Amino acid sequence: MRKRNHVVPVRLNAKELRHLDGQVAKSGLSREEFLRSLILGAQLQTN
Repeated sequence: MRKRNHVVPVRLNAKELRHLDGQVAKSGLSREEFLRSLILGAQLQTN
């Protein structure tokens, strides 16, 4: 059974998505891991 069973859909415009994807690429994390880390207050370092 999955530990994470709540889905949170988010709508972004094209500029916001490009920015998110750029930050995710720099972090080396998956998009889900990146967003979870931000939610939990992590200070992310880009590679």
